[in-house]
Amino acid sequence: MSAYLFLDVDGVLNNYLSEGDYFTEYNMSCLRQLCEFIDFKIVLSSDWRRSPQNKARVRSELKHIGLELFSYTPFDSYYGSRKDEIEEWLIGDDHYSGLILDDMGPDECDPRLPNLLFYRTDYKLGLTEQDVDTILAEMNKRG
Repeated sequence: MSAYLFLDVDGVLNNYLSEGDYFTEYNMSCLRQLCEFIDFKIVLSSDWRRSPQNKARVRSELKHIGLELFSYTPFDSYYGSRKDEIEEWLIGDDHYSGLILDDMGPDECDPRLPNLLFYRTDYKLGLTEQDVDTILAEMNKRG
């Protein structure tokens, strides 16, 4: 079974104090910590995927902390919402589990698929150690 992490950038890998640094050391270390416990295939679902330069930047920043960008969701889907793009990306993969990590609300991001956990970060803080603990506890409950 594949475990996917549908990853947003803004409000997850940075915070309101980052002052133009889109990948803060603290938020990135929290992501690395999360991925040490669960071997996620990282799928970029952020608007950052719309630009080749931004995708390359994300790939580089992930590589810098020992992670790899596996893929990205389509951005030309019929419906155009993030949740529909995630659902579209998963078509044909019946054996998956995973996590949607975003600072937007579930109405925009969560396709409410039974094998996906949606977790909303606080855009003011980005991904925190407390978030990682909460996510891991919830993922463990799900098996």
